Amino acid sequence: MRTTIDISDELMKKAKIHAVKEGITLKELFTRLLEKEVGDSSEKAQKARKIKEMAEQLRTGDKKLDAEIETMTEKMWRRLEG
Repeated sequence: MRTTIDISDELMKKAKIHAVKEGITLKELFTRLLEKEVGDSSEKAQKARKIKEMAEQLRTGDKKLDAEIETMTEKMWRRLEG
């Protein structure tokens, strides 16, 4: 879902710096923060977030390799759900 929010320039600058240091996108940073504040904190939800983070960090730009990563990620999801 897309939405628009008003954030001070200084806070946005800090968020961007933090995301770069963590090696994640702003979207992932905001998602993490919102999930911590209002999301499901169950063990299953935490594992699901970790799988998603790992998959995003492993993307290489190589279509064949990224497809293999996607396949492995799907297997991890199925184990988690099963």
